[in-house]
Amino acid sequence: MVKDIHRVANLGVRLLNSEDGGVIVHDLSKPSLCVEVKKKKTPFISWMKVGLSLRPFNIGLEWVGVTCGSHHERVKSLNLSNMALAGRIPREFRNLSFLVSLDLGSNNFHGNLPQEMARLCRLKFLDLSVNNFSGEVPSWFGFLHQLQVLTLRNNSFSGSLPNGLCNGLPILKGLYLSFNKLHGHMPTSLSSCSQLQILSLSYNEFEGPIHSEIGRLSNLHILYLGTTHFAGMIPQEIGNLVNLEELAMAKKQITGSVPASIFNISSLQLLSLWQNNLRGFLPREIGNLTKMQHLELSGNKLIGNFSTSLVKFYASSCKIRGRIPDEVGYLRSLFDLNLTGNIFSRSIPTSIGPLRNLQRLFLSNNKLTGSIGDNLRKLQRLDVINLTQNQLSEIGNLKAGTLIDLSMNQFSDGIPREIGGLQTLVQLSLSHNNFQGAIPDSMSNMKLSSEFFVDNVALCGSSTYNVPPCPTSSKHRSNKKKLVLPFHLRGITLLFGPTFVIVRYRGGKRAPQLADSTSTITRERISYYELLQAIDALSESNLIGSGSFGSVYKRRSQNLNCHCS
Repeated sequence: MVKDIHRVANLGVRLLNSEDGGVIVHDLSKPSLCVEVKKKKTPFISWMKVGLSLRPFNIGLEWVGVTCGSHHERVKSLNLSNMALAGRIPREFRNLSFLVSLDLGSNNFHGNLPQEMARLCRLKFLDLSVNNFSGEVPSWFGFLHQLQVLTLRNNSFSGSLPNGLCNGLPILKGLYLSFNKLHGHMPTSLSSCSQLQILSLSYNEFEGPIHSEIGRLSNLHILYLGTTHFAGMIPQEIGNLVNLEELAMAKKQITGSVPASIFNISSLQLLSLWQNNLRGFLPREIGNLTKMQHLELSGNKLIGNFSTSLVKFYASSCKIRGRIPDEVGYLRSLFDLNLTGNIFSRSIPTSIGPLRNLQRLFLSNNKLTGSIGDNLRKLQRLDVINLTQNQLSEIGNLKAGTLIDLSMNQFSDGIPREIGGLQTLVQLSLSHNNFQGAIPDSMSNMKLSSEFFVDNVALCGSSTYNVPPCPTSSKHRSNKKKLVLPFHLRGITLLFGPTFVIVRYRGGKRAPQLADSTSTITRERISYYELLQAIDALSESNLIGSGSFGSVYKRRSQNLNCHCS
């Protein structure tokens, strides 16, 4: 059940108090309530929604949400936030002429704001956020000359901002308009709010350029303009915001390069420019941002240096080429590193080893090669490792990880037993590689789906993983069905053991006769599984040399003697 505002207001301005089982109603526009609050130590009984019922609970010998002035005994502050109130704001709120602070946030109010609120000329703080208010942002806000904080975020306000909004708000410090349906151009009169410290216009439908006048708001600490339709270039004047700590311009239609003036704002801690159309090099001056903690540049075409104090670095889908720079090792404070969807090649740099605070590493969808373990084994705080869609060929010795994705690479050796010993490992994907041999027993206690091993045709192990069973030595001994090898692989020579060489000559050339001492060798039969082991040797890694008669490969075996004819 949602409380209606008229249960809290007599024509909008009343408060309920429970005493001896009855209800006493007070008109907030008269001093009688403040006298009652001082005279009586009556507990204020509020109602808390529990399940489908409403239950009273005592919250102390105070009138919660109501503050009275010490001299005039009139209501100075009213906080009705998070009370599940519904309805429209009554016009009788105009009678609260001594009100300095009004918080109606996080309720279910709707409709337009009544013009009568313009009479609340003493207001310094007004929070109407997280409701369902609609209509245009009223121009009469300009009559509230004492207003310092105006919060209208998370409503359904529409239309353009009034041009003269800031003309009558000379000491406004916080303007929160995000998450509405506002459109039109950014008013140039915003620069008249010269004391603004926080300006949030994000998640609206604003369009047009970001005016250079914004550079006149030199007291700004936070500027949020992201997820709008602002277009064009970032004005150079934004570098005049020397006190700026957070600048968010993500998911817009900004073009051109990042102005060098931004990197002179030494107080900047967050810079979010992801998913725009920015391109070019980040200037060397980025090193001036010594307090930078969050740098988000994904979805652009930027290339540049790194800032050493970063905690999170996102540069995914930026089409950056070449190898990951060794300088990444200087980012000793990094928690997150995301370079997904670029064109990085060669190996993961060994300089990544000193990033002892690194918890999440995303390098997927690049062209990285070589080994991963030697570079990552020192990172014992790693939680997420995503290296899918690269050309890596060796795992090495990982020391930590909860979620590891190594799918779609070129791994071809056996799965290291040590990887099953990672105590925190929850998910491991090795699909679409060339792993071979048995899935280690050390993984038996892990709840891994068979899909994590898909498309590794040479793997064997438990049927749980949907792979064929591994051959056992007992099966070899009991298998009486042997296979004689009439080896018809032209031009291939196998080397088994250190001294035994068999040569197969090309197309019809007659092989020379063996000496008498070797011609009496008994032709032994070998098993099908032993044959598979032998054929495994025919890879480029085992190639010894090639000549006019064929190629020579090596294969070491303790108990396999093979005679081919």
